[in-house]
Amino acid sequence: MARYATPITQYLDDAGDPLAGGKVTFLASGTEVLQNIYSDEALTIARTNPVILDGAGRTGNIWMQDLDYKIRLYDSADVLVWEIDPYTETSTPSGFDIWSTTVTYGVNSITEGSDGNFYVSIAPNNLANDPTSTPTYWTRFDVQRLWNTNETYSIGDVAKASDGLMYRSLSNSNLGNNPATDATNWSYAGYAAPAKSGVITTTASASTAIAVTGVGFTPSLVRFEATNSLEGSASGYYDGSASNCVWRRNDGTNILGGSIAKTWFCTNNAVTLESSAVGTSLDADGFTVTTSSQNDTAANVLWTAYR
Repeated sequence: MARYATPITQYLDDAGDPLAGGKVTFLASGTEVLQNIYSDEALTIARTNPVILDGAGRTGNIWMQDLDYKIRLYDSADVLVWEIDPYTETSTPSGFDIWSTTVTYGVNSITEGSDGNFYVSIAPNNLANDPTSTPTYWTRFDVQRLWNTNETYSIGDVAKASDGLMYRSLSNSNLGNNPATDATNWSYAGYAAPAKSGVITTTASASTAIAVTGVGFTPSLVRFEATNSLEGSASGYYDGSASNCVWRRNDGTNILGGSIAKTWFCTNNAVTLESSAVGTSLDADGFTVTTSSQNDTAANVLWTAYR
């Protein structure tokens, strides 16, 4: 036997109001012959068929035989809302009405198409336009679950985290790992990762580590734009394994350019003062840079961290 409805199953119209006084009819699949339904799992207490909806649009318990059914939902005026044929023991109601050619849908009405996907109406007076083939009337959408610390995720599963962003699981048996803070087991799903920026002022001391915190995630790459009071500037990046930059020095007649293994490199005309550093770690809440052994002046550094 299969359970079709519970005491909380509720039927609504397109405006979201209960279908009070409507009815659900159960027929043998492919026929107009009523087929028995029951109010108990043992199938000993038969229910009246059709089932009349109460004032809240509910039916109470409905149990079916291990047979194929045709199910129809009507409103209180006996207007057909939708029909399912066949409905089998393994069928599972989605919670949204199946699209019907006889129903006029309004803007933002939601229905389930014959392909099993969900669609939202984007047009008023939307009648007899199959959502699976009329994109001028319907937009397909996905119903996405929120991340739950008690749910175990597999590779490829997608969930919405508390920061409002979508994440895809990178591992199986992924339990209790918050995607908003765990870059090992989760990655952003379907779009470019958001970035966070800030400014730091380095020290004039050589070989000094400078930790930047408050980023909110472990970066995969950090970009830098550096300037100082000297006549120079530089831009570069650090990806956890290499620090590189393109630098420029204006000596009054020439602009020199090149690539060096430092996060930034700014000098005065005579290169008697240097401001340089390398990335040394990508951390859980930010990153760390360390001034080079040649560093002897401070620089203002604009950084942008990417997840």
